[in-house]
Amino acid sequence: MSKSLGNVVDPTDVILGSQSEPKRTAYGADCLRLWVAGHATNNTHITVGESVLTSTAERLHKIRNTCRFLLGVLSRHDAARPVPPEQMEWVDRNMLHRLAEYTDQCAEAYDKYQFNRVLALLTALVTNEISGLYIHMTRHRLYCGDLSSVAGRSALTTMHHVLSVVRQTMAPILPHLAEELVLHGHDGELVTPAVGLRDLLHRMVPASNLLTFDATLWVEGAEDEWKRAITTLQSEPGPCADSALAEILPVSRVTVRHGARPTSEPDAVATDRLHGVTVSVSPARGLRCDRCFRYTAQAQGEICDSCKSVVGS
Repeated sequence: MSKSLGNVVDPTDVILGSQSEPKRTAYGADCLRLWVAGHATNNTHITVGESVLTSTAERLHKIRNTCRFLLGVLSRHDAARPVPPEQMEWVDRNMLHRLAEYTDQCAEAYDKYQFNRVLALLTALVTNEISGLYIHMTRHRLYCGDLSSVAGRSALTTMHHVLSVVRQTMAPILPHLAEELVLHGHDGELVTPAVGLRDLLHRMVPASNLLTFDATLWVEGAEDEWKRAITTLQSEPGPCADSALAEILPVSRVTVRHGARPTSEPDAVATDRLHGVTVSVSPARGLRCDRCFRYTAQAQGEICDSCKSVVGS
């Protein structure tokens, strides 16, 4: 492969398809990231081409299909009625034991930046143990059994843990698929409005590092679904940097206001409205934290209070 010969593969063409070759498949960003992760080693010959990308896309398709099946099954899962491990079926206990081993192996591989090993572990777990073994062993309980019984809830509780662990371990490599699982999962009705606000912030202050800004959300007059999602993800009314909402929105601090918005905000650099939620963006009031890079530190060269609590522990 040589740039001078022109026989290179443009990453943009892999993600979006080629304008010069309309028949070339658009594989998407996750497929490209999957290929990169699979070759995250310096002791193998790295190959790329249409056949390699097609094989990678099929690999991604298998992971996605298994996750879709788990999502469909979990639509009948009552998260408020989990089954404790001591009451679970032996098959479910064994799956959780294997899941714990997989989690430890992935953590070790991530610590060593062995993304190819993480991918190998993920593929083996999803293809061989979840899809090829566990789902087949529990299909009678899922399709013919009483899902409100202890045995039925045992399978659903196990699958809830399985999907959660798979989603978390795949997220650094397959962020788009992981986000899709969150949006269509049990908490999707809360996360979807927050993701909509995140996209709005990117449009309000394009080509900027949003961590240099704070956001204020005025929920007076907002649609009920959006108001409930915002107040559930952040119950604190004041500026907050460590709520679930602040974790989703790419700003330093988030403030939720319930009263009427003032006619003028001198510090606001942009204001917009989405589903009745008024969003204003202003420069962050704190200083840059050298650990999390949010502008929440009290003094120059120090880390913020949230990072201090983590480092201190």
